[in-house]
Amino acid sequence: MKKSVLVSLVSLFSVISTHGQKLTEKDVNSSKELTFYGYDYTHFTLADPKRMGQNIKNFIFIWNEYCNKSINEKNLKKCFNKEKVTINQEPTIKLNKRLNSDDLGSMKKNILSKDSIQNCINNYSISEKEGLGFVIIYECYDNDSKTISAYYSFFDIGSKQIIRCDYFTSKYQTSYNRVNDWAIATIGALNNYIKFFKKVYK
Repeated sequence: MKKSVLVSLVSLFSVISTHGQKLTEKDVNSSKELTFYGYDYTHFTLADPKRMGQNIKNFIFIWNEYCNKSINEKNLKKCFNKEKVTINQEPTIKLNKRLNSDDLGSMKKNILSKDSIQNCINNYSISEKEGLGFVIIYECYDNDSKTISAYYSFFDIGSKQIIRCDYFTSKYQTSYNRVNDWAIATIGALNNYIKFFKKVYK
């Protein structure tokens, strides 16, 4: 009887110790599940003088909707080699809704420090309690260089601590004349990052 109770206590302790354990960088690849929190534009600018004064905030939601048509749980599972992917964009959408178009246009590319990324993630109101999170935090859509720059960030959901953060700049072959051209380039940028990710974890 005592032995049975002891075994039960050891098993319970093991479960408690494992539950809520902080993830590390190796879990980016080894974790079987991923929660994608979408697209964070809270420190973003569109560097294009002709767009200044326009409703850039509305553009963001056009790009978001366009991306959602192509980027779903099924293809993210394949891209990141996961058994399960959950998409919860509420934390980033909530913050993007607070943006002001007057703050989103610029004459030239802005710089977002990597040191700022942890604070971005700390601001998310997340319902999930544990697991591996992934979010894309945009720095700039630069019309001069026709590039998209962003931080592709993996983090431990329970603690919100970043465990891998890649600064990645991508150029995609499109005209960049229409608002939707940037949406196409956004999907292209993610696809280019995934190619890079697969090389890292091949």
